[in-house]
Amino acid sequence: MKYLFICTISPVQSFIAQARKTQDLYAGSRILSELTQAGITAFGEHHVIFPNPTNDSKPNRFLGKVENCDNLEALGKKVENAIREKFKNLAYQALKSAGKEHDKPKTFDTQIENHLEIFWIFEQIETTYKDAYEKIEQNLGAIKNVRTFEQMPEQGRKCSLDGERNALFFGWNEDDKGKKSKPKFISNEAKPVHNMRADEGLSAVSLTKRFYSDLDKKNSSFPSTAHVALMQMLSTVWKTTDGLQALALYKDEFIGTHFDEQLFYEENLTEDYFKKHQLRNLIDKLPTIKKKYQDLNNIVKRYNFKFDKYYALLCFDGDNMGKILSGELLQDKENTDFEAYQKELSTLLGKYAEWAKNYLTYPKGEAVYVGGDDFLGFVNLYHLFDVLKELREKFDCSVNKKLQEKYKLQPIEGFTFSAGIAIAHYKTPLDIVLKTARDMEHKAKEEGNRNAFAISVLKHSGESHETVYKFEKDNLTHIETIVKALQNEEVSKKFITVLAQEIRLLQDDKPDFFQKDIGRNIVFSEIKRTIERAKMPEKDVSNLITSVKNLFSEKTNNFIEAMQIARFINKELKND
Repeated sequence: MKYLFICTISPVQSFIAQARKTQDLYAGSRILSELTQAGITAFGEHHVIFPNPTNDSKPNRFLGKVENCDNLEALGKKVENAIREKFKNLAYQALKSAGKEHDKPKTFDTQIENHLEIFWIFEQIETTYKDAYEKIEQNLGAIKNVRTFEQMPEQGRKCSLDGERNALFFGWNEDDKGKKSKPKFISNEAKPVHNMRADEGLSAVSLTKRFYSDLDKKNSSFPSTAHVALMQMLSTVWKTTDGLQALALYKDEFIGTHFDEQLFYEENLTEDYFKKHQLRNLIDKLPTIKKKYQDLNNIVKRYNFKFDKYYALLCFDGDNMGKILSGELLQDKENTDFEAYQKELSTLLGKYAEWAKNYLTYPKGEAVYVGGDDFLGFVNLYHLFDVLKELREKFDCSVNKKLQEKYKLQPIEGFTFSAGIAIAHYKTPLDIVLKTARDMEHKAKEEGNRNAFAISVLKHSGESHETVYKFEKDNLTHIETIVKALQNEEVSKKFITVLAQEIRLLQDDKPDFFQKDIGRNIVFSEIKRTIERAKMPEKDVSNLITSVKNLFSEKTNNFIEAMQIARFINKELKND
């Protein structure tokens, strides 16, 4: 007899999203991938249908098929035990990296053992593979609605990352004289960890994430948000002889300490910052450090750069993925080998994931998770438009079109994805940036009706802008055209303010004005007039006028916000 098997691991979103550092975010994603791989290995890679077992990044679930298995329950428990043992192993190695393998808090094991929820189910293939797949998905949903849990009575200070479990590890507080003390409300069983931030408390699960990067030999560290924001500047200026020399002289002042890219910002060269970030021994050297910083800053300006403070967090998710995977959108369902179809889809997504991970590298950015149909990564602002366009075009060519060639889908947009982008200051709390990017992805699917992108700018001042557009009709390119026109000083940025004011006046006077031809024609004329008045001598602004008109036509309600976002990006990329 033949059986389908599905195994899922929870929690997912909360485990990844609970992060104060990019390293925490990356570690959460990698740990889940490793747990899924442990389950796949126990089940047998050659039996796995989805995802492609060769994927480096894996989702929190996998689908497989077995034949002539004498003890299904034993196989399911084997998979579950392999996942739990892998998590325990990762936790112990993190404990060792933190220097606490011989000083473990008494509830450490309990927190680790109670963290994972693992669901698995078999379904016999009685008639067709497709029928069995539909049944197993339905039954999986049913059993996930019935959850068991262990009671964990905990009191005292909660973890700084997850806010749920007791903090079992902490970083020492230090007063002005260097005297160490425990943070307030930390339980007696909590253990100090030397290289944890002052006053920070971590649970066993969060410690596993925080110290995971030390275990991953391929990625010993993950770039910070400051590093991502600075990537383009670093890759350009530091290739020069004088830039490299000034950098070396500056970093020499921090020998013997952990150098964080936040030290490239003058606002952080203060006594308070040094005390907070375990640089107390360098406070007396601050005048010398500031002098060498100015030398470095002068060279950065010489090459028409600045110490950029904003970056982008990009996430996307395949549209109609459930329908695509289930075969609901196949034109010829009756004559399609459904198992072969799922394997082909798995293979195509696996190849795309491998390409995407290798594509988003320094200085463009760094990928956190690349699963094929879903993606999360940090992008340097200079490369945002190129990265998003390249990811989308490659997905269309290597996944959508190849799937359409072999298995005809119903006449829809095809297999597309919707993207959410959050542009944020390097000091904006990472959980807020991640939530914003996810919210934008949701808006792209809902308000943009899929195959769309949504951008949000989170200014350090607290002000924000957001807009949603379809990928169709080159809307992303139109926004990029505005940014480039401003960067190349083809036109004054004041035209955006003037145009926004006039459009708002028309909207307030007659809310349905733009739905009529006369209203749209008036706005088109005003767009042309405003841009031509603001253009610089002998500059051709015809492409700019076309792009602005197209953006207005496509999404009138989001037009002003799109223009404001373009102006903001230009401001951040210019060395004014």
